[in-house]
Amino acid sequence: MKRNIKKVLILGLNNVGNKIAKKLSSRVKNLKITKKKITPKEIQKYNPDIIFSLGYRFIISDEIIKYPKYGCYNIHKSMLPLNKGANPVFWTILNNTIAGISIHKVSSRIDSGQVYEQKKIDYDFSFNAKKLYEKMENEQFKQFFIFWKKLKNSRERPKKISIKKTSLHKKKDFQKMIVSKSLQNKNIKNFINLLRASTFPPFDNIKIKDKKKNYKLELGITEIKSKKKRYGFVKSY
Repeated sequence: MKRNIKKVLILGLNNVGNKIAKKLSSRVKNLKITKKKITPKEIQKYNPDIIFSLGYRFIISDEIIKYPKYGCYNIHKSMLPLNKGANPVFWTILNNTIAGISIHKVSSRIDSGQVYEQKKIDYDFSFNAKKLYEKMENEQFKQFFIFWKKLKNSRERPKKISIKKTSLHKKKDFQKMIVSKSLQNKNIKNFINLLRASTFPPFDNIKIKDKKKNYKLELGITEIKSKKKRYGFVKSY
């Protein structure tokens, strides 16, 4: 049976969320977007048929989760249940885990609701966080509208997840890692100096082999002129 989804509420709005909202606005009569922390009273006033969390930075209460008749869903940049929580791209690369995106129902526990769409994403040693992030965003956009079509036709079904391992990270875990005193470790500084001294394009002075592929390592350094502290990943999810 085809559903008549008239009112859609988007909580938060990251890069891919902007693209999704733009395309979705031509498909629904009423589309509301808010980045602010929303209250149950505001939800009742708007009365959405469905809610999508697209980079929302607040915990969604049970009262809000249960309100829309067609559910409340989140898009996450990991193969859940791996890398739940903040900065999943960072932890994917750091811990060398499977990369992917997941669309799941929002529950009272962080990124722990039933998964409805999931797509594995291939990446190799040449990927930095930005490159993987952008690849994930492209896949999120595709998978969202695959899921949207299923929702409209009452064909969405939770997926059976074969991944048994689980992990959860908070924003403070990322911040501690980035500004950790361990970065001042002499051995790490020596390695950075080795990369600085060896970076001389087009020569492949430092090479590394990973999964039968050869890569060269180069170091890029940029002076930070602003006094304001910026942790890019913290605002990305």
